[in-house]
Amino acid sequence: ERLFWQGRASYKRDWVEDLSEQALLGTGPGYQFWDNELGSFSLALLGGAFTYGYSDGSEDSHLGASLRWDYQRFLEGRKIALFSRGDTGHSLDGNIFSLDAEVGLRYQLTSWSSLNVSYGHNLVSGTRDTLNERNFTTGLGLKW
Repeated sequence: ERLFWQGRASYKRDWVEDLSEQALLGTGPGYQFWDNELGSFSLALLGGAFTYGYSDGSEDSHLGASLRWDYQRFLEGRKIALFSRGDTGHSLDGNIFSLDAEVGLRYQLTSWSSLNVSYGHNLVSGTRDTLNERNFTTGLGLKW
């Protein structure tokens, strides 16, 4: 009951950088360590294909593996949530490394609204162009 199988497809487009497209297609097993009233944590190991496209129209495709995680911990009686999710990958036929991760804090304002602050990091190295983007995000979330 704690083991699961996961599939993932993702696509990112950047109109500014030379590394303009990132695509991932993968599948693999995962394990749910816990999922209760205090939070949840799971890991998955995916195998698949990475494709990187460049602004001049060329692209690199590689087979690889990635480790995905999803963590959430509730504090102060579910009023505050600490979360982290992301994946790190490595090509099997080259020296390409990728990291796409986010860590943040969510504060429940009402039963239907929350305030969140997060930090994200997107890193791709070993390709023709290295990508190293960091961003801080704040926002107001609404549930309906």
